[in-house]
Amino acid sequence: MKQDHGFSLLESLVGLTIIAIFLLALLQVGRNSAAQVKRAEEATIAANLAKALFSSAGVEYPLKPGIKNGKLNSDWSWELIITERYQPNTFRLKPKTELQLLDLKTRVFNADTIYEFKTAGPQMKRHCDHGFTLLELLISLTILSLAMTLLIPSTISILEGSKRFSDKLVAVDQRNKLENLLNKNLSSALSIKIDYKDYRGVYFVGRPTIVKYLFPGENGPEKRTIEKDDNGSILFTRRIFKDEIASFKNTQIEFFYFGKIKPRENKKWHATWVGNTKLPELIKFSNGRNNPVIIKVWGED
Repeated sequence: MKQDHGFSLLESLVGLTIIAIFLLALLQVGRNSAAQVKRAEEATIAANLAKALFSSAGVEYPLKPGIKNGKLNSDWSWELIITERYQPNTFRLKPKTELQLLDLKTRVFNADTIYEFKTAGPQMKRHCDHGFTLLELLISLTILSLAMTLLIPSTISILEGSKRFSDKLVAVDQRNKLENLLNKNLSSALSIKIDYKDYRGVYFVGRPTIVKYLFPGENGPEKRTIEKDDNGSILFTRRIFKDEIASFKNTQIEFFYFGKIKPRENKKWHATWVGNTKLPELIKFSNGRNNPVIIKVWGED
C-alpha cells in the first residue's frame, strides 16, 4: 500500500516559484494603478491649460503666425504655435477681401511627457486538454489559500487607488460643469452703459470675489451675479432677489480681468474692473495652484 509523505523538494520549489510570480504580478498591478491615476491627473492639467491658451489667443497673445511660450509653474511649461494654413492653388476667382486661415497648436510639457493639442487588443483563448489530478488540486488549493492571505493588503491598496481615481474624475466633472456655466454666462454679457449719480459706465462690476453683469434674459437684460462666499463656494444668482442658478463647493478661486482701463496703458490683468466704459476682454478664474479657467467676453467695443 503506497502512502504520500508530504511534498517532494521539486514540488515545494515549484509552489514557491508560483507564489513569487503571483506576488510580483500583484505588485505590478498596484504600480500600474498608481501610474494610471498620475497619468490621468497630468492629462487633465494639460488639456485644461491648452483650453486656456486657445481662449487667450487673439486677445492676450497676437493672432499671427509665430511661437509663444511660457511656464505655468516649476513643473509645467507650454508652447503656443500659430501657423498659416496651407491652401492649394485653385482656378476660382479671388475674393475682394483675402482671409488668412490660421492653425493653432499647443504643446504642454512636464518632466516626463509632451502633450499636443490642435484646433482643426487581441482576444486570448485558453484550451484545457485534460483534468487535474487530486495532488495537483490540493497543491492549487494550498497556493490559492496563501495567495488570498497575501492578496488582502494589495486589494485594499488597489481599492484606495480606485477611490482616489474616482475622486479625480468627480473633480474633473465638476470643473467642466463650472467652466461651461461660466462660459455660457460671461461670454454673453451685455455691454450697456448706464449713468447714475454714483456710477457711470458699462454695467459690469468685477472684483476678486464677485462679478456683476447683464445677461440677455427672456424678458430683456437681466442682472446676474457670480460670487464666492466665505466657505470658498461659487454661487450663480440672478435678478434682484438673487435666485440661485447653480453652486459649486470648495473651489477656492479668485477672479481677474484682462483689458485696458486707461486709454494710454497696455492691456494687462487687473484685480478689479469697476466704472469702465468697456467690458474686460478676458476673465480668469484661478486658485493660484492649478491651471486657470479663462473666459473670452464677446461684448461690443
